[in-house]
Amino acid sequence: MIRTVIKGGLGNQMFQYAYGKVLSAHYNQPLLLDLSFFEKATADRQYVLSDLIADDATINIKPSKWTLSFWKRMRSINLMLLRVGLSPLSCVYLDGYWQSEKYFLGQDQLVRSLFKFPEPPADLRNAVVNSASVAVHVRRGDYVNNARRHICHLDYFYAAMRLAKQELGAVTFFIFSDDIEWCQEIQREFPGAVLVRGCTSDAQELNLMSMCKHIIISNSSFSWWAAWLREYPGKKVYSPNRWIDDERMNQQFMVADQIVPARWIKIDI
Repeated sequence: MIRTVIKGGLGNQMFQYAYGKVLSAHYNQPLLLDLSFFEKATADRQYVLSDLIADDATINIKPSKWTLSFWKRMRSINLMLLRVGLSPLSCVYLDGYWQSEKYFLGQDQLVRSLFKFPEPPADLRNAVVNSASVAVHVRRGDYVNNARRHICHLDYFYAAMRLAKQELGAVTFFIFSDDIEWCQEIQREFPGAVLVRGCTSDAQELNLMSMCKHIIISNSSFSWWAAWLREYPGKKVYSPNRWIDDERMNQQFMVADQIVPARWIKIDI
């Protein structure tokens, strides 16, 4: 049995579910979703993965203290087995973010089949599909006052957008953001850019973003998924080369290199 803790925003929930499903298929074991994170008083997110899941057979559970203790003990045993080169037990407890395609390499089609997105408004969809569209995702929101999270400033977006125009020629930029009014400054620098309004949910917006032919992402799992899910010949993805403002973690774990696929174009920030 595979048990995975679901937490964070939509992008993180997708990573956790995808890794859990890959292990579930590999070990031929059912997947349980631990939703206890969303019952905490400090939780500032909601469980939204249910809007996307195509597999209705997956069981959602909220563990007791006893069962949680058991699963954490199973995790410790599995880690010890892996360290000595042995196969882990079929009881697997996952509690992390798993923000890398390395956790599901070779399982692309399985992962793509897991999610069913709501359709965006038809006018926005037509505008994106029928143009040389480049999505630009500007993540601000909770990043603004978080000392560990790196905020991508205007210099990054300007550099990425200029490089996209240089490499792709005439394009139309579609700007997505949780602070769309702040993005008017980008629109003034690139007058033809479109500020995207009208999506009614994060899932709908992520789907619309993934319909763009190319994408400039922020250091965000939300736009990471939009970029990864998009299948388009010659697709260009532009990413910041810095994911967090934690020098120790950046140097020790090379965070951006783990998260951002090597085929994507990294912009110095």
